[in-house]
Amino acid sequence: MNKLVGKSKKNLGESIRQRLKNLSEKRNRPFDEILRYYAMERFLYRLSLSPYADKFFLKGGLILKVWDSTDHRATMDIDLLARTSNQIDNLKRIITEVSEMTCEEDGIIFDAQKLILRNTQTGGDYNGISSSFSAKLFTTKMPVLIDIGFNDVIIPKPQRIQYPTLLEMPKPILLGYTLETVIAEKLESIVKLALVNTRMKDFYDLWTILRAYEIKSEKLIIAIHEVFANRKTPLQRPIAFTRAFYEAKETQQRWNNFLSAMGKQQVKFEEVVLALSKQTSHFFDD
Repeated sequence: MNKLVGKSKKNLGESIRQRLKNLSEKRNRPFDEILRYYAMERFLYRLSLSPYADKFFLKGGLILKVWDSTDHRATMDIDLLARTSNQIDNLKRIITEVSEMTCEEDGIIFDAQKLILRNTQTGGDYNGISSSFSAKLFTTKMPVLIDIGFNDVIIPKPQRIQYPTLLEMPKPILLGYTLETVIAEKLESIVKLALVNTRMKDFYDLWTILRAYEIKSEKLIIAIHEVFANRKTPLQRPIAFTRAFYEAKETQQRWNNFLSAMGKQQVKFEEVVLALSKQTSHFFDD
């Protein structure tokens, strides 16, 4: 009986792996990327069923998939805001418990035996926790990376989201960022990093979001003021919106490399920055 059960699980994992491979070819995306997305998706599903579901809020690149499941930049880690103790022992216990939850239909097994957690400096006074472990689907191992932040605000409040699945699997239903908070945080990052900014993804995400969605100005203004105040960042026009930044050869090369890595059509960085400057100028004090 045990042999039959083991064979059944093996066949399931092999079948799912093939379906994911077919999907990668259909979407013209690297197979490794699809596998990692699948691992992250299935971890989020387990988290959504756990007693800790209301303590963690999805943010970062994966929250963008909620609004557009296919057309955005790739991300290789799970970004979460936590409302729990930031002690490593506490987070190790939570991640281990979630990893050990079973979901027979997705064929994936998480291995938290070699879970590694470390403190990270995310900028300013904001410390976070970075964790890494692995997942296995059939014979394929995938790394799972989770970045956990603390102390940030979500305006007006966390929203309940349904995370899209790659295959016909049970969907994670969990709490996440609002679009206004995503915009506010990315704008704050651009202001804070000034001329030393290497985060091309923030410019790309902001440009994409503001082109694709109608954002209610009054809600966004509140979110921007709250996020900047919470992070103690002056609400001033970004230096990155000046020629000194967007015309710099290093910046333009970094932007072109960023687009090439995503397989995106080339667009001039100056065009992106000028569009952002025009759309956000009324939010700043000067």
